Amino acid sequence: MHTGIQFPGFSAAFARIYFVFISLTFSSWVVAQSEFSSDSIYQFKYQLANTSFLIAPDDARLHVRIYAYDHRLADVSAVVVKDAYVDRPQSDTEYQVAFTGEDLERALQQYHGSDRIFSDHDAGVYLIWTVDINGDGQICEGDLRIDYNKMPDLFYGIQPRSAGLDETVTVYLIPLQGGACRSFE
Repeated sequence: MHTGIQFPGFSAAFARIYFVFISLTFSSWVVAQSEFSSDSIYQFKYQLANTSFLIAPDDARLHVRIYAYDHRLADVSAVVVKDAYVDRPQSDTEYQVAFTGEDLERALQQYHGSDRIFSDHDAGVYLIWTVDINGDGQICEGDLRIDYNKMPDLFYGIQPRSAGLDETVTVYLIPLQGGACRSFE
């Protein structure tokens, strides 16, 4: 009994060269399908849940921070793709925040610590919302943050597009309790 793959008329060395060629050709095709361009726009639409917590004075400011990470790895850190701000956020208004393929590429290069280009298909993103209610530039007790109990799934893959990229996400906020103040920026 003979095990292994056999190709009639192919020598073992030629078969290895053939498989290396196919694998290199296919992997470069996958990278070529990447969307790292300024024309690729990844847009998140969201609205703030209507709660009594968001009776915001004129000085209130919403901060949305988008992070990117390599979704193939577990328990890893992330890098900031984009920061966006909204003055005087309202609960009955739909907002959007977007970033380009170039923004994502720069973040992934920073994430991996090299100039090597990684596929956007390997990227995941998540968003963090905070509200500085009194406009003092600090996040302290009484300011707002995401209510993680109402929004457990904050992570979105880039390809295929997930619901977070195509539908309006309702953001639930809750007052921050205790702890030291930190910079809003």
